[in-house]
Amino acid sequence: TAALLVAALVVVVQQLESNLLSPLLMGHTLALHPALVILAVTAGGTIAGVAGAFLAVPVLAVATATARYAKELGDAKPPR
Repeated sequence: TAALLVAALVVVVQQLESNLLSPLLMGHTLALHPALVILAVTAGGTIAGVAGAFLAVPVLAVATATARYAKELGDAKPPR
């Protein structure tokens, strides 16, 4: 009974950490919505397995930063 309770607790903690805490922290740190982090990891894992899941968030962060920079350049007023 004790082993089953410990196993259940480990599973609950692991699920909370990987599905709630990690996306919230990565999203806050990288200025990304947590849902985007979850979708990126899911898509990366589906497309390229473990390596894709591992690299999905950094690729998303670079793409988002590039898009924000391009938008800032487009919004900038040309010098007179």
